[in-house]
Amino acid sequence: MIKDLIKWNVLYGSGDYKDPLEICDDKEIECFYIEFESMTQKDKIDSTRGGFLTLTEAIAETEQVTNQKINWIRQI
Repeated sequence: MIKDLIKWNVLYGSGDYKDPLEICDDKEIECFYIEFESMTQKDKIDSTRGGFLTLTEAIAETEQVTNQKINWIRQI
């Protein structure tokens, strides 16, 4: 279940020294992550997916992985 779609200021790299620097190292840049809540424990984040550079990409990915159109509610 989707918990949140969050805006963040760090695009996390792979951390693998064998990868090219473009994907190995973290970058300070605005991006978006999707947080998935546990199906058995309320408010427990099971996983995070992302590093999307635009909100449009994050929304599209969220709707694709859930296989449904989502009615988004903006919260600040």
